[in-house]
Amino acid sequence: MATEYIRSTHAIVHKGMARADGRLTLTEEALCFEPLNKGFGLGPYRLPLGDIIKVETYSLPPFIPEGIKVSLSDGSYRRFVMMDAQGWARLLQETLGA
Repeated sequence: MATEYIRSTHAIVHKGMARADGRLTLTEEALCFEPLNKGFGLGPYRLPLGDIIKVETYSLPPFIPEGIKVSLSDGSYRRFVMMDAQGWARLLQETLGA
């Protein structure tokens, strides 16, 4: 049986100057990113919701129009660019606060 998801969208993960296109999915247990090209070394990522300490929007016009930064309990973070970053940030904040 497939894992049910709360929300899913096309997204881009950024790490420094490297980037990878893929699918960002929120489930009841984790925020997951599955890259389209696994050869780049940027994903897949599975970020358990219990490890996420902060979610905020960010942008760097004109290069990054709309994205979210997910900070983790180990001090690392992941940045994702997608449509409706405000909505994603709000949904993740609500999910983490529940």
